[in-house]
Amino acid sequence: MSQSNQPTSGRQFGYVVAIIVNVAMIYIFNNLLSWHLPYISQVLAPAFTNCLWAINLSLSVTIFMNFIFLVFDPRWFHRMMEAIQNVFALVSMYVFYSIFPLELPSLMLAQIVHWALLLAMFAIGIAIVVEVLQSIRYFARSEL
Repeated sequence: MSQSNQPTSGRQFGYVVAIIVNVAMIYIFNNLLSWHLPYISQVLAPAFTNCLWAINLSLSVTIFMNFIFLVFDPRWFHRMMEAIQNVFALVSMYVFYSIFPLELPSLMLAQIVHWALLLAMFAIGIAIVVEVLQSIRYFARSEL
């Protein structure tokens, strides 16, 4: 079973779109507090700036990986890089969870967001394991 290391033009287009979206997200996250948007400025605490390094790192890793996928994209490699991206996403989410830079109107809503973040981190952890296992499976198949 031979597979090409070159992505199709449709996949390349998707990677370019992902790069553009992630660059836009970096810009938005880094400027949210300075825009003084009505609801956002009420909910987002100044401590949000303490989370930016992790958010920027995670998004930057995603941008870098999509650049790589533009030229080299075998399934096993893609799955392993997805696992690495998920590790950075997990770190970013954990930093956000531990700082929790939100000033929510009720304790119940804050608890719901805390539990949602914990559930999301658990799901990302499962995704990391699945991506690594798929990477190994695809790598073994490509070597046959």
